[in-house]
Amino acid sequence: MAPPTWATDEQLEFLHKQDPHWVLIKSSGRTLKSFYTQTTKTFLEKWPRTPSGETLALADGDEAAAKVLIEEQTWVVCNSISTHHLTAL
Repeated sequence: MAPPTWATDEQLEFLHKQDPHWVLIKSSGRTLKSFYTQTTKTFLEKWPRTPSGETLALADGDEAAAKVLIEEQTWVVCNSISTHHLTAL
């Protein structure tokens, strides 16, 4: 099966290495939200997002403000993903 177009081989390797940690957290009854938050934080520290043209436009061309928007969007996505997975369990 082909890898997702959004991830490089190195990013996929990183994500696959998180699988055992996810299984341990899930089986221990601890919160999965902390897993998703930490995994997303670590991923984005290694592969930070850069502002797109659309994000820069929303920030009136201010790159620092665009980075804040990216952080806010990332937090929303991370919380949304963890909430979805927690509800699905």
